[in-house]
Amino acid sequence: MPKTFALYSRFEKGINTRIDDADIGAESLAEADGWSVNTLGEINTINVFSMEADSMFNLEELSAPHDTAPQGSGYGAIKVESDYDYNHVTNATGSYAVNGTSLVFFGDRNGNLTVINDVENTKGVRAVIGLIHADVPDDQYNYNPSFLWHEGELRWANANHDVDNKVKWMGYFDRDRFVADASSNAHNRLSGKWIITDATVLKPVRPAQSNNGNGNLYPVTDITTKHPQVSANMPNFSYQLTTNSEKGTWAAADYEFGMTYIYRKDQESLVTPLKVYVGNSEQEYLNIPKRQYLTHLNCTFKNASGTILDERMTGCRLYSRKHNGGRRWRLVMDVDFSRGSRLNTFDLFQNSWSQTSNQYYRLNSYLERRDPSVETFEALNGIMNDEHKISFESGGHGWEHAKAVGRRVFYIGVKYYDDVNVKYMRDRVFYSQPAKPDVVPVSNWIDLGINDGDQFIALESFSGRLCLFKRSKIYILNVQAGNPAGWGLEAEIDNNGVPHPSNVTNTRYGIVWANKYGCFMYGGQGVQELSASISPEIWIDTFNDNEKMILGMNSLKNQLVVAPTGALVASDNTSYQGLWMYNFDAQGWSRYKNSIYDYNDGFMNDRGGELYYFTKQWDEDEEASFYRALKINITEDGSTESRTKTFTLKEDTLGSPGVMKRFYNVKVELKNEANANLTCKFNNSGAITKTLSSANTGFVTKIFTPASPIESDRMQLSFSSDSAGGVTISNVVLEYRTKRLRISES
Repeated sequence: MPKTFALYSRFEKGINTRIDDADIGAESLAEADGWSVNTLGEINTINVFSMEADSMFNLEELSAPHDTAPQGSGYGAIKVESDYDYNHVTNATGSYAVNGTSLVFFGDRNGNLTVINDVENTKGVRAVIGLIHADVPDDQYNYNPSFLWHEGELRWANANHDVDNKVKWMGYFDRDRFVADASSNAHNRLSGKWIITDATVLKPVRPAQSNNGNGNLYPVTDITTKHPQVSANMPNFSYQLTTNSEKGTWAAADYEFGMTYIYRKDQESLVTPLKVYVGNSEQEYLNIPKRQYLTHLNCTFKNASGTILDERMTGCRLYSRKHNGGRRWRLVMDVDFSRGSRLNTFDLFQNSWSQTSNQYYRLNSYLERRDPSVETFEALNGIMNDEHKISFESGGHGWEHAKAVGRRVFYIGVKYYDDVNVKYMRDRVFYSQPAKPDVVPVSNWIDLGINDGDQFIALESFSGRLCLFKRSKIYILNVQAGNPAGWGLEAEIDNNGVPHPSNVTNTRYGIVWANKYGCFMYGGQGVQELSASISPEIWIDTFNDNEKMILGMNSLKNQLVVAPTGALVASDNTSYQGLWMYNFDAQGWSRYKNSIYDYNDGFMNDRGGELYYFTKQWDEDEEASFYRALKINITEDGSTESRTKTFTLKEDTLGSPGVMKRFYNVKVELKNEANANLTCKFNNSGAITKTLSSANTGFVTKIFTPASPIESDRMQLSFSSDSAGGVTISNVVLEYRTKRLRISES
């Protein structure tokens, strides 16, 4: 029989442990530990860790007992892109960044927030903002921050639902309120500042005052003396009622008045009723006769020394409705704290603010309202004023995870009012009003899997779908329609949930998650099992039966990384935690059996697409622990580690099982900075190993010829490298001859 050549040049399908080594395809591998299948037509040793200064972000020095990091990945750290930088000064100033900037926010379990400005370039310059909630005892690390970055604003909640904590907000301000007076209160001098405050949408609270108090509607003749008081922040409004006009279209009736606050992003609070003064008489309403109307409408605030409004407040609105019978509040006056006032939201603002000698802010000109507005509170906001709550406030209100889809934000793990009482709702998904992430009425909810003994763990979005993960079930909700009436549940996936939010990540191909059963992806057209080639037993054994995993996407390499959590275990390769790596181009897996250092608390990407992981690390020089981001440097440039890295081809019968072959040599085309070892296994029992030595910067062909031909019905080739330096193999050629069968043998 003539000699025959078997070529192995395609490795991209990676590891296949679901079927026997003899039955896997020619493009699959029986093992690939420490080798990458990222490059089609090649297989490379990988360099996973880079410890150089340019591959590390120092985030925050941890004080004793060095355990104030967040409670696991999915919490506590987030990298974002912003139009504005963050200067490390006391008043948290910033400025517009021409090309944008990268910021890292890190919150520890004591409630401290740290921000790193321009993280792509500084890699270590940070500012500690300080406590973001009521302090907790040193032995109770009770703050577990969960972050949401949405349209240039940061929100975070304590996933532990501590009763003293509120949902927090941080954002950049580029305009002042009222008048540009440098001596005025800093709460109104907001240009060029980063601000931290509560992410609430509170309605005005009218103080228990009368006559000269706040939150009143006064005749214009009294407004100069009865301006708002220092002790409260509500404004007063002025009016004058015509007496002999024929131009008004108000229906003759008694009218109540109320006001709201407007917060950033046009988020409006519920209505607070005002008192109306007729002369010195305080009333619940104002009688407007037929054909009369309101003039001299103005708004007055106490001056800056006494007005401390939440920085997110941008204005207020005055409403009216019929007394004893009117349900809908109609707009009377729309007030902006910077631009002035107007009668309708579709009008332009037409006047400005001034600071008077009586030390209060007022509008420079009056408005008059001849006709009741067609704009109602309900129409402007899409909600009824009788909602019990519309935002997360005090008393432990909050959420564990949030995700924006379109212009709405969805919340899970919510502790909130259920009409009457504050409750932790395991099965309920709350959602905001469109383009108003902090306006979350208690009636905006969807229940999925009621009373099923499970709870929501994570959520992600892709292509207008919201994927909601419980421990044992997944719901895919189509929320593309603007109206919730058009939303629909597209799928329920049983027995395939996740134990922790870090088990889920988003890629450009879809939502990917991992659990003890394997790794899966939803890309809009059903669920695909990415780990179909990996047996579940080997998969979960890699993580020491720990279902909590951390997923990240190396966009530069188009590669998914599934990593362990927690501390190192034995490093003898019999009990290990390792990385699984999936290449989307090749659709194949490889793995790296050594664990990444100590703890992995989540991934982040730099602008180049490189993948970093957050970890606590001891610094020998500083003799302290630092929270850092280290690069997952998966590259063919060469391993810096001297541990053994191995890949194994299929057990090949070469199309003739049971038929003996004579094997003559193995030709390997490779380039290698380090020695590479070739092992030939035959009859699944014996083995011969050859070292392919010498360094080569380009591809060369090395031939291994046994002292005498090997006779076997099958052959399995393995390659390993156990020293520092890279090895790349492009193809392997096996030279053999099938033995002619004798009649007695047949």
